Amino acid sequence: MTDPGSIDEIVPWLQEAIAHFYPNSEYAASLDPEVEERAVHRLFLTPKTGASAICPHCGAPHAVPCLDELIALVCPQCGQPVKVEAPKVKQAAYWPSARTALPTDIGS
Repeated sequence: MTDPGSIDEIVPWLQEAIAHFYPNSEYAASLDPEVEERAVHRLFLTPKTGASAICPHCGAPHAVPCLDELIALVCPQCGQPVKVEAPKVKQAAYWPSARTALPTDIGS
């Protein structure tokens, strides 16, 4: 059994991530076809960072470490409702949105 976070556990994950996100790279082309196959089926999730917002009414900061997204809250400082806008994130043209299904994903 390998230690969590050991090199034996990290390297295969990194190889699969490279094969998934950079399939046309020279390094991805040098990988074993089994690594490429695992990369196709692996679900890569964004890191859980927690959500935060600043109340526009009183300026009080709010952090919610157990949530990845914050939609609305009632400010405990001033009691006003706060609608939280989604952060503006520019996605690369070749990366589909997480909410977009690719034709190859349908039915699998």
